[in-house]
Amino acid sequence: MRRHLAPTPVWLLALVVALAAGLVGVVPHPAAAQQDSLPALVRSTASDVDAYWRAQFAAAGLPYQPSKAVLMQQVTATGCGHAAPSAGAFYCDTDQTIYVGDSFLAAQIWPFGDAAVVQVIAHEWGHHVQQQLGLVQGPAGIAGATSAGEAIELQADCLSGTYMRDAVRRHRLTPTEVDQAISVLMDVGGDPASLPPGSERAHGSGPDRVRLFLQGYYVGQSFAGCGTLAPPSQPKNAPLGWSPVASSQ
Repeated sequence: MRRHLAPTPVWLLALVVALAAGLVGVVPHPAAAQQDSLPALVRSTASDVDAYWRAQFAAAGLPYQPSKAVLMQQVTATGCGHAAPSAGAFYCDTDQTIYVGDSFLAAQIWPFGDAAVVQVIAHEWGHHVQQQLGLVQGPAGIAGATSAGEAIELQADCLSGTYMRDAVRRHRLTPTEVDQAISVLMDVGGDPASLPPGSERAHGSGPDRVRLFLQGYYVGQSFAGCGTLAPPSQPKNAPLGWSPVASSQ
């Protein structure tokens, strides 16, 4: 049975509009203020996100293969090739593993706060959910996507929002910390200007990514509310989830 969620707070809608219009500057949190080490944060987040999706699959009566997150502190051999610590964050469907570069997180994501790191990992876990359900092409119901690849990325943002709403409900995160995720999506999450329109590497603009994240946060429940997740018939061999920062390098 679908729960009725509270309406979007006026302050949050105003924040999103202001961010999209460039009216509010995003001020990163100083790295020295972080409470946990980056490896500990990645481990605890990966464990919690995996537990969340394991429970959602079990409730739906679906099989689920756990994933894991690897924090790359040196050049690392993955199922999708070798990757460096600066290579952003990506999900490799060949070995069903999430890889995140420590220098990428430390320099570009963590300064926004712990919840910004949580969002990055939850986004990549969204690709694992897509892989587990057999999604192999751009999902239907993702408004504004200019390519199948962008639709997949925006849906992963939506799925990350469903997890983070549950994390707030369990008091693992606070609504204020969720602003960190919104900030990082707006500030560094949008596609670089050099990326051609309709590129299969596209993740979407900052406002589009925030919109899909909030769709998951306020409307999504488990698999529902984030577009179609029904599997098409043909398999996909390419890896999913290279971050816009990584793919632009």
